[in-house]
Amino acid sequence: MKSRKKFSVIITIAFIAIAGIGLFFYEGTLPVDKTNRDSKIFVVEVGEGTKSIVRKLGQENLVRSRLAFYAILYQLQIQDKIQAGDYRLSPSMSAYEIAKELTHGTLDRWITIIEGWRKEEIADKVAAEFNIPAIEIINNADEGYLFPDTYLIPKDATAGGVISILMNNFENKYNDELRNEIKRLGLTEAEGLILASIVEKKRSLIKIAKKLQVFC
Repeated sequence: MKSRKKFSVIITIAFIAIAGIGLFFYEGTLPVDKTNRDSKIFVVEVGEGTKSIVRKLGQENLVRSRLAFYAILYQLQIQDKIQAGDYRLSPSMSAYEIAKELTHGTLDRWITIIEGWRKEEIADKVAAEFNIPAIEIINNADEGYLFPDTYLIPKDATAGGVISILMNNFENKYNDELRNEIKRLGLTEAEGLILASIVEKKRSLIKIAKKLQVFC
């Protein structure tokens, strides 16, 4: 009799616990504010981990519960499928909607231009990431003015738009120190940039060669 009563108590406690967990999870999936349809840009950095992404979602009041959001990612098996880029999210979106949005629909795309790449290599990279023929970049960009860096570029950007973003970054990075060094060498700006491109290409090849030596 006592054992049956004890068993009933255990079942009741277990039921209450399960119901509590279910309620917690359900409430955690609801929109933070379903009446607030204002959107904000949420950026996922290249290489950013899931923990950091979920923390930022909580800090920006886009999800009610970080724990519930983790559970959704694993439930949908998309914890490793979040894409780098920027997204337009709203407090009126449910946690499920936000989780699915982060795996597609990014407004921009990250692209990395490696030091030492020639214009043709940059054009091939752009063509691989965007619906832009490589020849449009090659014909409209000047060698040496496409600064090596990591860029966030609108996914619907044109060849001119991509070139403009890269060249604007070049203008910001091409400082007086570099200009004076090119003048000291007796070179024109165009000659100096071509030389710098060749030097960076050589440095990249040396780095690759050193890495290969490790495996030889």
